[in-house]
Amino acid sequence: MLIRVHPDDNVAVTTEALGEVPAGHKVALGTLRAGARVVKYGSSIGVLTADVAEGGWVHSHNLRTELGAEREPESHPREGR
Repeated sequence: MLIRVHPDDNVAVTTEALGEVPAGHKVALGTLRAGARVVKYGSSIGVLTADVAEGGWVHSHNLRTELGAEREPESHPREGR
């Protein structure tokens, strides 16, 4: 079984092992090309470093993560300060 959380996601999470893909890992919902952004939970989580076929494993061997990257500070002041 696959879980797709957001309609913009181009990957889903497996609930059980699918061939080489361990349970809890991402699979491509369609063919994804190197350089494509990987979208999970409606947000970009990284960029593919290699092509991935539909149903293929998306993981650290073919994904350059953007998680934990520095982000711009909030542009609005916090209220009450």
